[in-house]
Amino acid sequence: MSEIVVPNEAGLQHKLAEAIRAIDSRATDEPQSIATGISRSVAQAFADKVERKGFQYSGDEACSDLTFFRDPSGPHETAAEYLVQPLINWLQPWSTFSKLLRLGGSRTTHLPGIVAEPDQCLRVRRNPPHIIVEVAYRQSRPRLFEAMSRWPAPGLCSGPARLVFGVDVQYPPPAGVPPRIDIFMERPGQQQPEVVVACGAGSGCIAPALREYTIFLPLHDVHFGVSWLTRTAISIQLAVTVPLYSMYGCPYAVWDVLSGRRSVWQLVKACVRSMGGPWWGVVPLDTFEVRQEVFMELNWCHQVRNLC
Repeated sequence: MSEIVVPNEAGLQHKLAEAIRAIDSRATDEPQSIATGISRSVAQAFADKVERKGFQYSGDEACSDLTFFRDPSGPHETAAEYLVQPLINWLQPWSTFSKLLRLGGSRTTHLPGIVAEPDQCLRVRRNPPHIIVEVAYRQSRPRLFEAMSRWPAPGLCSGPARLVFGVDVQYPPPAGVPPRIDIFMERPGQQQPEVVVACGAGSGCIAPALREYTIFLPLHDVHFGVSWLTRTAISIQLAVTVPLYSMYGCPYAVWDVLSGRRSVWQLVKACVRSMGGPWWGVVPLDTFEVRQEVFMELNWCHQVRNLC
């Protein structure tokens, strides 16, 4: 039977730091050993204290091995889902009762010369996907742009994709700093994606005063193929709910000023700029929701509102 070892916390922290450096430098998901022959309770207490995912136990309660690995699927899938899920939430009850807008998942799609699977997609009823999401976590940005470029239609009046989003999660981030999240959007006719927003730590962005972190998507693109009468009814609903909801973000804007993230003058300018909307025919997409969910997946939730 293996000898039971009770390592000190400093030793475990040192081994964890070495494991993270090894995974980052080798760009591999091969598990790295943290400790051998320790009790599961000691290993569990250490994993809970450092608030990181990726620990794996093997053995019994009295004597087990602790390893660390980095699974890219978690933040990858989280970023893809939470970029499009708010659109479905905004378009209630149409998305629930009439099944007008649906998540398509990683749906296999035949494109000219290739068969591709996006990380996430949206579609109207039985129509082909028209909103595509691609995510790069361990991949490079050029590969992300290459994946995005497959989807936009060559003309402004044809499919399959009306909106293509790319989420680039910085990997690896600087030591002790949450990763930067860049969100790109490409529409038919564009030569390359344009930067929509870069999300650091910061605070939320649901107030109109913070609309530089909110993307206003044209409803005719979100509901591509839906009749004009249905889009008009949805636009009337959004014209009421979006301004009301934006008032909920006022405390976030005030907190930004009190925390020194933005000055009173910056806040006033943003408020004046936002008074004109847009409030008609658009669906707001809060990009900081994506950032928050990815931070939680990467155990950076304690940094969601910290200044970095």
